[in-house]
Amino acid sequence: MEVPRKKKVSKKVKKDCDNVSYLLNQYFQYENAKLSSPFASSETLLSHSLATEIAAEYARFNNADVIQNEYPNLKAEYCAGITAVLAAYLHKSA
Repeated sequence: MEVPRKKKVSKKVKKDCDNVSYLLNQYFQYENAKLSSPFASSETLLSHSLATEIAAEYARFNNADVIQNEYPNLKAEYCAGITAVLAAYLHKSA
């Protein structure tokens, strides 16, 4: 039985994912800080794990509707914010 190989990820793709994750985490910290609650990420659903998930496939999340469909419990304003962060990164790296 042959074990499937993991796909190799280029250094550029890995760096892009890391950068996007960092930017999303910064945005999420900002939104969570506005609530002044120790459990803000539980209320907003904006967490490190969400940033990592979105960053792993950041090119797929090209508009707020895609994000809203994938994460229906996120507020529309957060989906729009995530889209803005991703658009800014994609524009900068183009």
